[in-house]
Amino acid sequence: MPEISEQDFAALAAQVASLSSALAVARRRIDDLEEGMTDHLGLDWGESLVDVNSPHPNISANTIESGGGIIRQDENGMQVQTDTGSVVVPAIYFVHRLDATPAELASKAYVSGLSNEPYYGLAVGAINSSGEAEVNVGANNNVPTQTVGISGLVGLRTEQEALTTGTYGDWVASNRFTHSLLTIAASVGAATITGMVNGSVPTSTGAALSDYRILINNGAYTITLKNEDTGSLASSRFAIGADIVLAPGAGVSLFYDAGYSNRWICAGYWGGSVAATTAAWALTADISPSQITSTQNDYAPTGFSACSVMRLSTDASRDITGLAGGADGRVILIFNVGSFDIVLKDEDAGSTAANRFALNGDITLQPDNSTGLWYDSTSSRWRAF
Repeated sequence: MPEISEQDFAALAAQVASLSSALAVARRRIDDLEEGMTDHLGLDWGESLVDVNSPHPNISANTIESGGGIIRQDENGMQVQTDTGSVVVPAIYFVHRLDATPAELASKAYVSGLSNEPYYGLAVGAINSSGEAEVNVGANNNVPTQTVGISGLVGLRTEQEALTTGTYGDWVASNRFTHSLLTIAASVGAATITGMVNGSVPTSTGAALSDYRILINNGAYTITLKNEDTGSLASSRFAIGADIVLAPGAGVSLFYDAGYSNRWICAGYWGGSVAATTAAWALTADISPSQITSTQNDYAPTGFSACSVMRLSTDASRDITGLAGGADGRVILIFNVGSFDIVLKDEDAGSTAANRFALNGDITLQPDNSTGLWYDSTSSRWRAF
């Protein structure tokens, strides 16, 4: 056997050491791959499996200690604990590629699709510390581009708010972040609200999330929402066209137009035993039938079924014995725009009983005169007012 020089032996030893180091790296990589594909089962709570060659110093059945903190996962879900003092725990992201410096809002969880676009898919999570939530479906950095469908029962949290008589500027509703349905009552006398704060909250993209409120007056006094009143900050005001007076039992739906007008907008108004308003009102469904040239029985000119105002004219003094098309509570205004009298006949047999006038005497409308008629469905007659 030939002798090996010290120089050759040293070179061979260096090669063996290099090979040993490479084998150690390969072994650690194999262990990592096996670890990623194998569940860590069979360990008791708190028991650790420590391996100096593993990048994770402590692996147990319930927790993983990593450089960023401790992750616990069990049948109740996943939790992340970090030593950050009062700082909110960072979010958990399920993404198609890793991001070393995610800039999204804390306490939000993302479930992203597998497309090449970032954040394409579904994003669900809390958007503030009060627990309001955002659901986005679509592409374009969380800007919603599709409709989210919800089946089953959907509930709104209800909060009772008590108001005393007076004016409320920049009104702050209790539990405004968690309750969308507010029943409000003016306990002493009529109350006025010039604006309502907290119409929007920021999202992770910096845009504002529009708020929605339903207000119902369950008290005994009216509550007035003032239109564009300077008694509140501009961002708290109502842009509702005119003041809305909520009669007892009435309600209103309000939508906050965040990022545009930054005002509360009326999305609907209903109810109340008495409709109350301080705004002007108009009857615009008027008709001007052909000139009347004979006595009219069961009168129903073209367009009468949908009108509120009739502008009538005659070629001489003419009688109308009844109007066809009466319905409970229907109101009709009649104006004589001609040059001759129009006579509304009291209980005249020329018209069907249900179309007649109950007037306690004929009413003569002279030129440029007018009257109002209300249909009484109980007695099936038109009555004048």
